[in-house]
Amino acid sequence: MSLNATEELVIDGQRMDVNISGSLTGARLTSDYEGVTRLELTIFDPRMDLMRSGALTRPGKPSKGQKAFAEAAWDRFSAARLNLDGISFRLAGAAFSYSYETRETRVVFEDELATVMRLRDEALKVSRGADTRAEFIGRLVNGAVKRASLPFTSKGRYYSPQAGQKQPIAAPDDEEGRTKGFPKGRKIPIKTGTAGAQARENLTIALTEADRLRAGERATLALINAGITESEWENKTEEESDADSSGVLQVQRRTAVTITPSIVIDPRTGNAHGNVTHTRAVARGALNPRSVIECTRLFLLKGFAAYSGGAIKYAADNPDAEIYEICQAMQGSGAGRESNGQANYGPWTEQAREILDLWGGAGRLVTIRESFEFRAGGRRNGRSSTWWDDSGSMAEEVRWRRFAHRNRVWFVPDEWLFERAPTFTIDGEHGPAGLAAQGVRDFDTSQVDIGLPTSELRFRVFLPRWGGPPGSTVLLRNLGPLDGKWLIAVNEQDIYATPEDSTLTLVRPAPAKKEPAPNTSTTRQTETLPEAGTIRESIVAAARKALDKYGPGAQNIYRYQQKRPMPPTLFPKSLEQAGPTLVFLDCSAFVTLCYKAAGANDPNGSGYNGSGYTGTLAANGKKTNDPQPGDLVMYGPAPTYSHVAVYIGGGRAIGIGSDPGPREHDAKYRADFGGYFTFQLGSGE
Repeated sequence: MSLNATEELVIDGQRMDVNISGSLTGARLTSDYEGVTRLELTIFDPRMDLMRSGALTRPGKPSKGQKAFAEAAWDRFSAARLNLDGISFRLAGAAFSYSYETRETRVVFEDELATVMRLRDEALKVSRGADTRAEFIGRLVNGAVKRASLPFTSKGRYYSPQAGQKQPIAAPDDEEGRTKGFPKGRKIPIKTGTAGAQARENLTIALTEADRLRAGERATLALINAGITESEWENKTEEESDADSSGVLQVQRRTAVTITPSIVIDPRTGNAHGNVTHTRAVARGALNPRSVIECTRLFLLKGFAAYSGGAIKYAADNPDAEIYEICQAMQGSGAGRESNGQANYGPWTEQAREILDLWGGAGRLVTIRESFEFRAGGRRNGRSSTWWDDSGSMAEEVRWRRFAHRNRVWFVPDEWLFERAPTFTIDGEHGPAGLAAQGVRDFDTSQVDIGLPTSELRFRVFLPRWGGPPGSTVLLRNLGPLDGKWLIAVNEQDIYATPEDSTLTLVRPAPAKKEPAPNTSTTRQTETLPEAGTIRESIVAAARKALDKYGPGAQNIYRYQQKRPMPPTLFPKSLEQAGPTLVFLDCSAFVTLCYKAAGANDPNGSGYNGSGYTGTLAANGKKTNDPQPGDLVMYGPAPTYSHVAVYIGGGRAIGIGSDPGPREHDAKYRADFGGYFTFQLGSGE
């Protein structure tokens, strides 16, 4: 081996002060397409001159975590550099081996790029939507080189054939609804018995619709309670029922839809106001009383008796009402009128709760797909992680190869490597003598299974230094079942020998995996109408009032403008006057002033001093997967975002953009939807 260690082994930029010329007894160069190229030198060191010289433990400033070990040399260990054929290596390990026959020091060097990446453990992350996996690994390589002030050019230190090309993503597991529904084999209590197949099916239909309508717990309990009392959730015909009633809620054909009555009976007090109860007869076919889904919708959205707002609204307007009172308000039961429904519906309230618990509670179960991020560095499970180790883990996730060889980091799939022209060919046409003439010394086929794609083939061959690089291909001919192209996975070269001897490990290519699906989690959305008189109701009301001033036929007083300080109010005194004062505001000012009009705390956390923007709103709020009316919806890149609107419920939002005036839209109308944020609103929340 032509290596003058006295001239070429340097530490901290200086030549070694220990002369080891002529003391080398071995040198191996190992290249691995899943790791790093390493150089191992064996040096005859009978007096341990190299180990005791301090050359490998040159003093330096200990790292922060090594203050208790002032003499420690771990931080300086990698300062020892070696240059071989223009390729830079860093010291990775050293050991002294002593026996009567052998007194040697063994030093191991690795490709310098891998070393400087091992020295970096700062936490970095980026969304998969912003960078591809290959681009992120390239960012790690370039960042490590820049911090180490190495002279490598950006073009030469990293290569990936598909750096900017997005890879296919595996389909995520859709967990929505997996845990919602009545458990198989579990009995459902109905009065003094258990629900049969029909009652079970009817309950499933009704509760599925209640979840879809975001009915909330109290309105849903009232629905279950009413069905237990009226029919035990059996879809009864008129012949099986009293009078002309039928269905799970025992709806009467001629009083199926309520109009505004002259007499209103307060279900809480039993007091009547007005003159005559007036209902409208419904033509046959307008409502099918035996349609479970139609009756469920009417119960929740309108009601069948004097109160025409539906159970959802009634529960919001009367937060202290008992469940049986909600039932009475919707059903108008004559049997329960004197007791506000307690005698009729009260006995089954707890049973309704038991049924709702068996169902999985109120609210929709939805799958939240988290943003997939590439991460490197930082601490995980109590241990620091390096950029080099994490880039290897990232390669394993998609079954690509990441390796450092000749001062370049490669990130490539096997398919790309396999498509390249063979580095050399081995032809068995002339038998063993012909193989020997080509430099082949021996084959090891013990790990070869022709039927398996993971077969390994090992053989020894004479190759020049750096011949047969990792990831290159070898073509085998006239060797029977071994014929074809193989990838060089590992090349172990004895570069001290003459001629230089290589042991190659060949493998078949493995197919790449798709990008992992984003993590998913199931969460329960329990959105309901805000209770009457609450801040949430007032925030939504303020947004709707501003929208009404901009709607068809209205006089628009709002103009989009990024102006600070914000206007003092969303509704100036001149609002109702002819020629009202224009209000200039942007999206964040709009939502802030909706909160101010409702008497809420400043969502920017600034005490309504006229400042704030989407960034302060996001910083002062808390992200939520269970949005309620009055929360905010963010759009654009985190953490500052670029747009915001008021969530009004039902998947809708109101905000102001570059167009004049507020507008209502779907909460997820933009591709860069950033999520929902909730706030401490203050008393009366």
